[in-house]
Parts: sequence; C-alpha cells; structure tokens
Amino acid sequence: MEKTTVWMANREKPVNGRGSRLTLRWDSTMVLTDADGSLAWQTNTTSTGVDSADLLNSGNLVLRDRNGKILWQSFDYPTDTLLPNQTFTNRKQLTSGIGKYMFGSGTNYNSSRVAVLDDMGKFVSSDGLQFSASDMGVGIKRLLKMDFDGNLRLYSLNVSTGLWVVTWEALIELCNVHGLCGRNGVCEYTPSPRCSCPPHYEPTDSTDWGKGCKPKFERTCNDSHFVELTHVDYYGFDLNYSQAISSHQCRQLCLGDCRCQAFSYRLTGQGLCFSKSSLFNGYKSHTFSGNTYIRLPKEIQATEPTNLNTSGHVCSNNVINMTEVLPSYHTNNR
Repeated sequence: MEKTTVWMANREKPVNGRGSRLTLRWDSTMVLTDADGSLAWQTNTTSTGVDSADLLNSGNLVLRDRNGKILWQSFDYPTDTLLPNQTFTNRKQLTSGIGKYMFGSGTNYNSSRVAVLDDMGKFVSSDGLQFSASDMGVGIKRLLKMDFDGNLRLYSLNVSTGLWVVTWEALIELCNVHGLCGRNGVCEYTPSPRCSCPPHYEPTDSTDWGKGCKPKFERTCNDSHFVELTHVDYYGFDLNYSQAISSHQCRQLCLGDCRCQAFSYRLTGQGLCFSKSSLFNGYKSHTFSGNTYIRLPKEIQATEPTNLNTSGHVCSNNVINMTEVLPSYHTNNR
C-alpha cells in the first residue's frame, strides 16, 4: 500500500529499499546505512545521551534522553511538508521534491519570526501572513506542502475516499509560478496549464518542462530579425523600459543592444517598450494587449510567426490518491 511521505532524512542520497537499515547507536546517533553498509544519513547527536527514539502521533520523529527530554526532532528539519503544530521559523524552509522551489521567510534580520499551522487548519505567522483551509475545523488531518510545480498548497484528508484534497493554494493560476515552463518556455491555459516553445526553439528535456526550451540556432548580434508572438509576455529581466515610443523605435533599441534577446511592446499608454536580457515566465493570454518579438538570426525565416510549438501539459491535480493516513515515514526517495 502507498504511504504519505511527510519527511525525508536522505532525499539527496536515496538508499536501496531492501537491505538498508536505520539504527540508534551507542554513541547517541541515529544512522541510516545503505544495503552495502555505507552511511547515507545520521543525526548530529553524538555523545548527547540519547536513550530512545519515538514517532509521535503528531508525525514528529524524536530522540530523547532518559528523562524524556527531546534532544533531536524531525520537526526542526522539514523537507517539503509542514504538519499541524510544527513550528516554522525564518531559519527553516520547505523545498519541493525536485529541489527547484522553496518556501520560507526570505530574510534573516528577525530570528524570532515564527509561524504555525494549527489544528483548525489556520496558518498564522508573526509577520502577519495568514490563510485558512476552506474546511476549517478540528478532527481533520492536514498538511501544507511545497509541491513540485512551485505552488504552496494546503491539503485535507478525506478519510472516506483516501484522497488528499486541496483546501487552499497560494497561486490560483499555475502559470504565475516563477519559471514554471523554464527558460524561453511559454505557459498557456488550454484550459489546463500547458508549456510550449517559441518558433525555432525545442524542449531542452521533453520529460521535464521546467528545463525550458533551447534555441535551434546560434545566437548572433548582427543581422537579426524578429518573430512575433501574439498576446505573449515574458515577465522580468528588463534591460530597458520606455514609454510613448513606437514599435519601430522599440525594435531599434533591442537591435542596438547585443544583450537583448527579445522585446515586448504594448499599445497601452501610447506605447510601452520592454527589452529583455533573458526570457523567463512566458505567458500567453488573449487578455494581454501586447506582443513579444523574439530575436533570430537573419538567415532564419519564420514560417509560422505567431504560433507556439511542441506543447506539453503541466501536471496539476486538485486531489492526490493516497491509501493511508499520515504520519508515515520513508527512508528512501520518492
């Protein structure tokens, strides 16, 4: 039966599922060894007087001394999941399973900053951040997870179906996740999020759209022209921002700067021009009143100047199939 992984000791160094061993040693350390006896992970509790290890109903794995004092706990080292009543400080962070996205305070100036997800399904932080599960109330098993797609979601367990259901998420529109489709990629709702490459680009890795798209040509500063992507914008990485100029003037600004890979032009405000040093956070929407023009070597003629190509859907479900309730601990990677 599948289990719900809520904490991983050795995510970066998975072990063989058969023959690996978790041991509480005489020197007070808990050690995970692989099938060949090699060390995969250990606690930093040498010579501290650890006497026992316990997995609490809260999901916290703890090491105690003879008097019951907790000397080490997994709650101090979260991976991608925060459980109810697990204290979250500015020295901790949640990291997605593939390690690309992190959730934390982002600052170090206030070491007393603290947050917690309570039993009612409410997340409260001392810096004023608050949000709640749509099914607030006691008696429901919940977890807050930094998902692989870069979205922070609060899940509640439906005991009757065995499904984890999203009861809050940070970003309603997944295309707003930074770098979701990687460098040069474009996100579009069709109606689910889909990643595509611009003309004359191809997926860097067709199995991982987070790696974006790579050009099928050598970049050059001289003898360039542009291909138009209608209703497409790339957010950020602006080399220049100019108001009340024509599309032709915007084009010339980009041509005059070897760093410029593209420019975005909008008719709003008598013409807004953004020249781009890098192409990230690409997004296509018919509500966007502008276009992006990508720079290509002159010898390349765009046969489909307004079309994106090589599209792949981004996995995004509101429920997750699970057959057991937490806490369940795995010692190997997912």
